Amino acid sequence: MSDLEKINTGLSLEELATYKPKQVLSRDRENLVAMTKAQWIEIVQWIQMRMPETQKWADINIEVWFRDLQEYAYEDVFVAVESLYKEGRTSFQGSHIVSRLNDMAVDPVRNIRKEQSMAGADFCQSCEQPSEFMWRYWISDKNGNPIFVGRCDTDGCDNEVKRIPTEADLELKPASVTKADMLKGMYVVKNLNLDMRKKIWAQFKDYPDGNLMEAVGDVIPDFMTDYEVNDTK
Repeated sequence: MSDLEKINTGLSLEELATYKPKQVLSRDRENLVAMTKAQWIEIVQWIQMRMPETQKWADINIEVWFRDLQEYAYEDVFVAVESLYKEGRTSFQGSHIVSRLNDMAVDPVRNIRKEQSMAGADFCQSCEQPSEFMWRYWISDKNGNPIFVGRCDTDGCDNEVKRIPTEADLELKPASVTKADMLKGMYVVKNLNLDMRKKIWAQFKDYPDGNLMEAVGDVIPDFMTDYEVNDTK
């Protein structure tokens, strides 16, 4: 976004140059809808016209901050950004905008029109339907490393695809998982029989060992009970 190219938004670059956002009155707030990606880019352009340092923002930052702010109304985000600019800052981050929205005591509107949602949606290769993959969480890959994914919004579709985590998501990023961690976890669940544990254990074959011998020592009593029960059958 270092180049202020014209995009298909509600305001032209000339209009953005003189635009002054206005706070929405309480009586009109019920009609607010969530900010679209195009509206966020419009705000970014407004910022970059006034704060040259913000032209150094990377595309990944602009995308992640949109994810942090996308449930707020365009009008509220614009007012928050203008207030930060008026403080004489040379730059700021998405977290500063969220903090200012909190200071303004405005809540996410969570009212997203279908056409807004589908405009920025991806296409699920599994169910062949548009989806924003809004149910997002951390899982472990085949090597035990955390990856951030989104699950398809379509009922009955469990397809997961990689997504970009927000700043809030990154704060919840789990540590990498080892075989030792999973071994202990298996024996916390008491209703798993030996065959079930073997099938589960096979899924962790590429995980690093970690403190595996220590974990084995911790679960040996339960492990031996498994074999004793199995031998009596």
